[in-house]
Amino acid sequence: MGSNVHDLTVQDLQLRSYRDRLQRNHESQLEEMDEKHAEAVQKAYELQTSRLKELRNAYELQISKEAEELEHALGEVREKKETQVLSENRKSEEELLKTKTANDMRLAEYKKNAELQYLDAKSQAEQNLKNMQEKARKDAQRIRPTEKS
Repeated sequence: MGSNVHDLTVQDLQLRSYRDRLQRNHESQLEEMDEKHAEAVQKAYELQTSRLKELRNAYELQISKEAEELEHALGEVREKKETQVLSENRKSEEELLKTKTANDMRLAEYKKNAELQYLDAKSQAEQNLKNMQEKARKDAQRIRPTEKS
């Protein structure tokens, strides 16, 4: 029995030693797997961060290009509208000048007609005065011979 106990004790020590080695080996593998996993997570994070940065840069570049295109289009629209405004102003000024010229011509015509009417009325008044004077003289001559008789 002594040798059995001793064999069992040795076997128990060997099994414990084997178990301890397996446990240490397992812990070492777990640590190694944790490190590999942490490295893989870190690489994935860095890759994702890099991709996000690239996407952000590409997005900002695209926005910048679109902003430049829109600014250019806006400049063209402004230039076109400014040209239209200038053209409309020029047309308005031309129309105003035409209207002023036509009004000036009408005013001159009215003045001319008024002057002619005035001269005509003056001439008629003078003629009427002469006629009245002539009639008055004739009436006076007719009355005078009657007074003499």
